[in-house]
Amino acid sequence: EEEEEEEMDKGKVVSNSNAKLFNHNNGGTGVLAALDLEGHPALLAGIFTFGKAAGCHGAVITGPHILMEYLVNYARPFIYSTSLPPHSLITIQCAYDTILGQEGEKKRDKVFHLVQLFRSKMMHGLELQSTTATTATASTTTTFTTR
Repeated sequence: EEEEEEEMDKGKVVSNSNAKLFNHNNGGTGVLAALDLEGHPALLAGIFTFGKAAGCHGAVITGPHILMEYLVNYARPFIYSTSLPPHSLITIQCAYDTILGQEGEKKRDKVFHLVQLFRSKMMHGLELQSTTATTATASTTTTFTTR
């Protein structure tokens, strides 16, 4: 039974499309690093896309050596038909240099600050709406009398 549970936990694939938006203290990047799950034995592969955070196109798959060997040997037509041109690789490298540098850190801090501000304003607005609705309900109460 324990062996079955282990088998069920293996083979997870994680898509980390916004990976570089997070730069965790231990040097890793992405949500997996933030959750300290980068080396988890259940992870079969990671998929990192370059369309959002890097502003380009394409993706990479990361994983153990045996997975990479399998892909090279059995997915060769897919690999070579979807390879990126040199200018895309340079664009991705420049984006990552910016994202991981001081400019990226400043922009991340600003985004996280704006998200916190938005959340607090939304919560405050919901509290006001709730208070207003309660007050409005209380002020529109009608008393009916029967004869």
